[in-house]
Amino acid sequence: MEELYISINKEDFGTARYNSLSARADILKSLKSLHNIQIIKKQKNELRRRLKTLLGELRASFDRLEQNMPSPEQALLELNSIREKLQEQKTGEVNKEMGDKKQEQKEKQKPRTKRDEFDEELMEIQEKLNKLNSL
Repeated sequence: MEELYISINKEDFGTARYNSLSARADILKSLKSLHNIQIIKKQKNELRRRLKTLLGELRASFDRLEQNMPSPEQALLELNSIREKLQEQKTGEVNKEMGDKKQEQKEKQKPRTKRDEFDEELMEIQEKLNKLNSL
């Protein structure tokens, strides 16, 4: 291998040296960026795997929840049966109160006029309506 020496003025030498160092710095910055990209890629893949497992767990939780929940038809049937029971209780209470009032009326046994009968029946109906409206 043969060595060759050439003479260069100071300005050209400084410029060449500056360009060489700049190129070297740019290469180092590129390598650093490439390394950061590789790290980010690994993190992305790891997060993707983690997200996949979490979504699988979430899907399994939803499946378990759906299995434990009644179907809409069952829920409607259950709701209707509860409403019927409440309605029966209400009508039982109303009928009981009506029976009590009738007994009181029989005990009094005043000679009643048709007007009194209409007034009493009207009052009973109004009481029933008030009770139904308050529920």
